[in-house]
Amino acid sequence: MPSAQPPVTWDRAWQDSALSAAIAELAESRLRPVATVLAECRDRPEVRSLRVAVLAERLVGRGRGILELAEDNDNPDLLVLAGTIFVREALVIAGDVPITELPRGRAAVALSYLRKAADPLNRAAAALPKDAVPVDHLQLVGSLLEVDRGRVDSVWAEAQRRCPTLFSAHRNRLAVLAAREDQSEMLAFARGCVDRARSGDPRLSLIASAHLEVARRLGRVAKDAGWKERQAAFSARYDHLARTSPAVAEVGRAAERWLRGPVGHPFALEIHNVFAAVFAQAGQTELARPHLRAIGTRLTPAWTMVDGEAAYRKALKRHHRAER
Repeated sequence: MPSAQPPVTWDRAWQDSALSAAIAELAESRLRPVATVLAECRDRPEVRSLRVAVLAERLVGRGRGILELAEDNDNPDLLVLAGTIFVREALVIAGDVPITELPRGRAAVALSYLRKAADPLNRAAAALPKDAVPVDHLQLVGSLLEVDRGRVDSVWAEAQRRCPTLFSAHRNRLAVLAAREDQSEMLAFARGCVDRARSGDPRLSLIASAHLEVARRLGRVAKDAGWKERQAAFSARYDHLARTSPAVAEVGRAAERWLRGPVGHPFALEIHNVFAAVFAQAGQTELARPHLRAIGTRLTPAWTMVDGEAAYRKALKRHHRAER
């Protein structure tokens, strides 16, 4: 009788005991530890960006309350969190559909949450002039609100000025560029990051994320598309991340450099997930192996770009088979 497959988790792709403790306190509606874990990492931008993102995800639906708490206590850390929660709430409303393609009423609600996000994020950025995290989220807000590209680019420049290496800012910059029609700018950005990165730099994973986005775009078809059109899109998507494709070779070189670096980056599990998803799609068992070992059963949305949990299970099965 085959052994039961261990369940996967989609919201624990990080290792941070203080963050785990703060989340446990949330179950008892205690918010003081949340403020504490954010305040104590102001001088550790990578940790701070991870904690803000994870806590915002847990607090979706409570953005207004967090904002009131931030204002009552004149707390810039909670302002960052409140603004980020509003961004997450907008994205939850949108779901998997770009805001520009939503029905008018739903789009209006999503956009209203993005507008709510801008003020607390701007106030937090002004109160903490060295903190890149609120500026990082402001570039995403600007892009989703479709403000002038020059303004969005200037916000990105400010995030870089505050912390030139912040991974989440680079990942969000990639998302901003991915939303634009010409994908060559997105790929050029990812390749530039890879060229400048040292071994172990999390920005090495941006080329994997970029190629996942290219494959996703190639696989898109209109709802009323015919069989031939759907087959052509499927083939284009598959070919881009095929076993011997130039894209997979490029990602493989970046992954090798990531593995040569020091361990323990706050976003390490997220990065391993991105590389694993590409190699799983390509059927590259050897290349996927170290990343599958690292992530265990803690998955991220990168897998939704390659058929979700089914792709992970298939890759894991190949991995176990190869180790026998």
